[in-house]
Amino acid sequence: MTPGPIGRWPKPPKTPSTDRCPPRPLPCCYRATGRLDLLRAWQAQAREAVPWRGGKTRIWRLSHHGVDYYAKAFYNGTVRDALRHRLRTALRIYRDAEAFQAAGVPVAAPLFAGLGSPRLLPTGCLGLAAVPGPSLAQYLAEAPDPEARRRAVLAIAEAWGGLTRAGGFHADPAPRNFILEAGDPERPRLIDLESLYRVSYVSPLAQAHRLRKFLLSAARRTARQGSGYLDPELVPAFIDAWRQAAGLDAEPWQRPLARRTAIEVARYAAEARGACPQGREPT
Repeated sequence: MTPGPIGRWPKPPKTPSTDRCPPRPLPCCYRATGRLDLLRAWQAQAREAVPWRGGKTRIWRLSHHGVDYYAKAFYNGTVRDALRHRLRTALRIYRDAEAFQAAGVPVAAPLFAGLGSPRLLPTGCLGLAAVPGPSLAQYLAEAPDPEARRRAVLAIAEAWGGLTRAGGFHADPAPRNFILEAGDPERPRLIDLESLYRVSYVSPLAQAHRLRKFLLSAARRTARQGSGYLDPELVPAFIDAWRQAAGLDAEPWQRPLARRTAIEVARYAAEARGACPQGREPT
């Protein structure tokens, strides 16, 4: 196959799909940027390799010439997906991630992006460097030391605050979307690049909702799948660490948010204590 102009690559020939997921065509990248050698390697390997995760966003974990990376292919599973991919293409996600990386935000390094066929509702693909280490969700479920859990959660607050300072907004701050590089609780990475948006303004209500969502998800994960629980006193410390890293002043909405969220986190802590054998408290 003969390559076209720089930044463009013709659609590879069709071959029968052998993976366990429903057969779907690979995105036809008529525009691409970044490491085109990795994009071409993914297009070649994805026809034989089983996706690491299927669904509307299919994910492959691959290696090419010593580079470990993830490749994501986006499909228009619903009208909402189609509109989202139309308004914010994979190329825009790639450029936003590069801007966050240049601003010092600890995001997974973007490697390539490709835009799907020029139809009304195009698809796309995105490549990012693989980050070795457990997700925060896995770490909270396995870490027996409450101090290690505290350090990990506060490190997430600082990384998230750095994103906010750089003009970013995290739309899906679930514990699974943060990786602790090499298992170090103080080296988090933001890996869900398509959930990181460059915005000029975020309302306090939207920001409070995301902060609360993260803290409750982390508390629930620790209490129900881990060997302990999150200390409710960590809630105001998390919000304060996020605020300071974001370079924001204390605002009236932050104190009631911390108070209400701490009450709900305390319920998960009580649930974890009640699940332990009598006379034994979780660590």
